[in-house]
Amino acid sequence: VASQSSGSSGINAEYGEERLFGSDTESIKLSCRKMLPLIVLYDLFSSPTPFNPSIPSSQQLRDTVFIHYNIARIAHIRKLYGQMEKLTNEIDIEMLDLDIEWALVCQLVNFENVFEQALIYPIKNCKNEGQVNLNIHKLLQFLVKLVKLFSKYYSSTKVITYDQKESLVIRMNTRMLLVNSVFDLLNFCLTKIFGVPLVLMI
Repeated sequence: VASQSSGSSGINAEYGEERLFGSDTESIKLSCRKMLPLIVLYDLFSSPTPFNPSIPSSQQLRDTVFIHYNIARIAHIRKLYGQMEKLTNEIDIEMLDLDIEWALVCQLVNFENVFEQALIYPIKNCKNEGQVNLNIHKLLQFLVKLVKLFSKYYSSTKVITYDQKESLVIRMNTRMLLVNSVFDLLNFCLTKIFGVPLVLMI
């Protein structure tokens, strides 16, 4: 897995090299074991139709791997940022001026609506006590869209900078606020709603 690129300039060496899978067999087995809970979860809930384990679900598998892949990316950026000595912790929301940044913001803001449709409304409108038809697939579809937007952001935007110019540090802090918001939402959904500890996936 290549490291984060900066615009069209190709691979940014500052980020080092991150890999979702190691090169040895044991590392690959470990990575697959980490993904198993999410793969099962996705198969169970990604469609409103009943789960049939006899039917292969290649799209669900691809989406599951993609979620895992982007969680690893976020963890990598957060680790780099946490190790840095920063000139200032100031942020400026107006510096989120890219279309992809606002697309991410809009997706994050839309979570409340998706959460209500997936969980709150079905519970409130349940007429048969003890049998609630939750729309969990809508929540998973939301997460897939979120990580696809983040992937586009990661590939096109330089988040971490080692330049200590104040304006660049403030931009980095602000972009990290967005990255952390994506991480927090993924963490909430996977850990609190689905019971898949994020730490097992990194």
